[in-house]
Amino acid sequence: MRIADKEDRFLSYAGRTGLCIFVLLIVAWLAALCSADIIAPATVPEHTLVKIESTDDQDGDRDYGWLILGPRFFKTGMFEEWVQTSEAKRSIAFTGPPGRYVVILLAPTIQQAVVVIEGDAKPDPKPDPEPDPDPTPPPPDKLLAEMWLIVVEDNEKRTPEVARVLLDPTVRRWMTDNGHNLRIVDRDAQASDLQEWIDRATAQTDIALPCLFVVDDKGAVYSESELPGSWLLLLEVAKKWGAVK
Repeated sequence: MRIADKEDRFLSYAGRTGLCIFVLLIVAWLAALCSADIIAPATVPEHTLVKIESTDDQDGDRDYGWLILGPRFFKTGMFEEWVQTSEAKRSIAFTGPPGRYVVILLAPTIQQAVVVIEGDAKPDPKPDPEPDPDPTPPPPDKLLAEMWLIVVEDNEKRTPEVARVLLDPTVRRWMTDNGHNLRIVDRDAQASDLQEWIDRATAQTDIALPCLFVVDDKGAVYSESELPGSWLLLLEVAKKWGAVK
């Protein structure tokens, strides 16, 4: 490795470290100014949407500035992505890998909360399906009574567009209401119960991550593709294969 490469890597690391320290100092200062707490759960299981709401209840058309620091921030200097669940961004939602998240509201009032996403959680007590030996079964004659949407992604390369697709509450609500399951897993997850699907997605040469699998409860794969570009398109995929209760 050239000396210049080592210097560039050191400067990049030093820059990220300096940014983290600076932001943490700002967070500590903001915490001292906080006038109220954000409405947020203390802990949530993995793969669960974290719902956040400001306690600011003043009338009028107000805009809200949110900042979320999670595990990715200390690795890459990137803030967490979120989606608004009400007008003027008074309520938001986000999700991410297990870890501690500091949620800060910068405007119109200063508020903060700490949320811990706990790992090793499943949205359903039934075991996850394992891949069927036949990767291309024929389409079903009827819609799947229990459908699994499994998304394999690279957390460190998650874009705002991908975050909006994965975090949208409409898709999650439709899946839950109709007895289906949505699982999202990082390609580098350790000891994951979805390891077979991680291996399958990362072995692909013609499908880029995030990769979406449509699977039944027996592990038969009905669709294998890149994640759709919007939550509306993802909802269309879910409705194409999943039965409605």
